[in-house]
Amino acid sequence: MTTLLSLLEKGYFPRELPPTFKTNASMEDNVVALLALHADALGLFSPGSLDVGGWTTLTNDPDVLKSEHWLLAYEANQQGWIACPAIASNLVFSAMSGAGISFYDLTEAKPQFPLAGRGLLGGLLPDYYA
Repeated sequence: MTTLLSLLEKGYFPRELPPTFKTNASMEDNVVALLALHADALGLFSPGSLDVGGWTTLTNDPDVLKSEHWLLAYEANQQGWIACPAIASNLVFSAMSGAGISFYDLTEAKPQFPLAGRGLLGGLLPDYYA
């Protein structure tokens, strides 16, 4: 999870997102969304190059906290990346938010095995790491 952020920070990927990434930014995968939002908050993408419209639509759904996207809605709101109005009216999520509970640790955004990722041309890993 954190390897993507470390590679972006080290400049392994261009700051301008290719069109394919912009398309993928509309994916409904919570982990992909949180990683992309975190990378964007760190300034690893050009301003405005990450289209968060699809994720904003998800987090603005009144029933999002009862869906498979509750993690995206809650964490994006907790981190200040995308607001989720439903949290204020939900007793459980409101209490968790007020207590500062988070499931996404910003301090853990560091390489998990930095030397292995640099071992081969293109950042590929040898088979024995799989």
